[in-house]
Amino acid sequence: MEPLAAKFGRGLYRLRIQRGMSRKQAAAASDLSLNALSSIENGTALVKLDTLLRLVQVYGVAFDQFVAELEAKPVRAAGAATRAVASDARFFVLDTKGAVRENHYADQDFVAYSWDPKRFGKVRQGDWLIYRRPQKASETGSWYLFGAGQIGPITALPDGRVSAQIVHPFPFPHYLLADQDLADFVWAFKPRTRPDWQRFFNQYGMTEIKRADFEQLLALAQVPADAALLQEGGALYRQISAGQYLLTEREETVLGRVGQTVLAERVKANYAYRCAVTGINTRALLVASHIIPWRVDAQKRLDPGNVICLSPLWDRAFDQGLVTFTPEDKRVVLSPAIRRDHALTALLAPYEHRKLNLPGQFVPEATALAYHNQHIFQA
Repeated sequence: MEPLAAKFGRGLYRLRIQRGMSRKQAAAASDLSLNALSSIENGTALVKLDTLLRLVQVYGVAFDQFVAELEAKPVRAAGAATRAVASDARFFVLDTKGAVRENHYADQDFVAYSWDPKRFGKVRQGDWLIYRRPQKASETGSWYLFGAGQIGPITALPDGRVSAQIVHPFPFPHYLLADQDLADFVWAFKPRTRPDWQRFFNQYGMTEIKRADFEQLLALAQVPADAALLQEGGALYRQISAGQYLLTEREETVLGRVGQTVLAERVKANYAYRCAVTGINTRALLVASHIIPWRVDAQKRLDPGNVICLSPLWDRAFDQGLVTFTPEDKRVVLSPAIRRDHALTALLAPYEHRKLNLPGQFVPEATALAYHNQHIFQA
């Protein structure tokens, strides 16, 4: 059973996010210190009754309603995302390469999406989308689905195209890979008639699907039911894309797990879901391993260049300083300490001096590896 403090903290945190209030604003309005509100939301302190009454009043919710929602069973993520959608809402898979030269850098994942309405005029404000990274732009060698959101206000562009704001965006905790997760997926919008994916999605990159497809894909992607977590995931993805990697101690208390999940999946995709040392590509055995530890530098917590995709043995050996990688040419270096363990030496030694399999972007930073060499590696 969930501890009472954690249960109340989760409920209050969700309310604050739904109201669009920062923790500082909520603390000031309820006459609490930031530390006190952080402890309550994190579940490390049980909220007192008078404080609880003040908080729900600030958030504009009746006490009885708050308690009832707290006791309600969580709904499935797909239902949470689409329950309030108009009955005539449409659902789409939209191809995106992100902000690149060919779209004049107008498309920013989870921020904005542009298209030519003369070529595809079905999308309207209020409709829902799932993002697809097409094969030509994919780090993995095949296409994958990686997030969702809602079409917001649509504005005309000077060249005749239109651009839509993406509202309520959220990345998938588990990206859906074409040939692994979706090989046997039964689509409702049309049957898949050939073993490959040629001509399955519209060539223009905008494909209308059914609501059932949308909901089943969200469930398969392990999207959480908590709307507040969805919102935070989208914000953190945009933060990483903008090169803003700071996650303060106060933010880390509540957002740390979400941030690590968002970052880890981006890093694994960037490495094509392969261990950078061994090439192991069993997805369940891959770890996003920080170079400068998470606890050490708040400025580097969300930096993809401070993370390497490794298998569990190499992640633990790297974390314990039994292996490191040279800052400039990214080659494996083994600690003399492993020689005391013959079985471990047998597993690691074949990779000594081998160069890492590097991603196309966010290569491990030399400064981060230099820190690991100097402060963590057992030379």
